[in-house]
Amino acid sequence: SGLRRAMRQWRAALQQADVQEFRPELLPVMEQVRRASVADVFAVVTGQAVGLAAFLPRGRVLLELTPALDGPYPCHRGWDLNPTSEVGQIARLAELHHRCVMVPYVTRA
Repeated sequence: SGLRRAMRQWRAALQQADVQEFRPELLPVMEQVRRASVADVFAVVTGQAVGLAAFLPRGRVLLELTPALDGPYPCHRGWDLNPTSEVGQIARLAELHHRCVMVPYVTRA
């Protein structure tokens, strides 16, 4: 699947890091919070799980992956350049480094 391929790519790129798949909807709330609270880098797809970033330790990284679709959602390239977006506000208030990355949207025939 696409997730498995992405995980392999992350592990290859970050060889010294402990890269884990995290599907919060499958876990109890306290386990979700525990996992978020020990992460150094939290890469998430835009959605409700992004709220868990509030539990990251101060100064860590929130990497937001959002679909590259036309619309009102601001996603400026660069670090900490989206302080007024929904996710950027979470990062700003939690004192995290935030980067929004627009991922191409692909439909399958």
